[in-house]
Amino acid sequence: MTARAASSVKRSESPEDLRREAARDPLGLMKRIGCRAILFMKNEQRSITLKWAFRVFCEFRETFRVHGAPVESSTFLPHPRKDIEAALFILLFQAVLAGEKEKAAVFRKAMRSLARFTDIAEGDGDLVDLALRVAADPAVTEAADETKKDRIRAAVTTFGRYADAVRGEEERLSQKERDLLGIYGQ
Repeated sequence: MTARAASSVKRSESPEDLRREAARDPLGLMKRIGCRAILFMKNEQRSITLKWAFRVFCEFRETFRVHGAPVESSTFLPHPRKDIEAALFILLFQAVLAGEKEKAAVFRKAMRSLARFTDIAEGDGDLVDLALRVAADPAVTEAADETKKDRIRAAVTTFGRYADAVRGEEERLSQKERDLLGIYGQ
């Protein structure tokens, strides 16, 4: 799903053309114009899509309840990141269109939580864990010898890189949300 889905719709395409495409290839339309494709789906297709999105959301919600650190490995995700992102945008879009502010807030929170899951390089996992332990218990640093302090500094630096990546992903998702909902005056 693209952030600027409206640009994927050609001016010459009528809503009827989009409905026909949704009937023929709903996933293709979803990939081309994003979650707005649900507007052109028949009720049965929309229902199936929303059920899928909600199932993905529920499985992801359970994952972020278990993994609550500010930076987590994307290997813990129950589905591919793009699928979770698509599901959350579908549910957010549907909630906004239905005027369900509480549900929209839940999906926005889940979107922020998704940003915390990043691709952590194989050798960096231990450093990120160490940085989180040091943040939770500063006494670990005080009791360390110089070699261990060097490792702690490396861990904090590594964690900072991933925290920057998380902030960048949060901003990307926020911008995508603004692009999507700005069209609808939200």
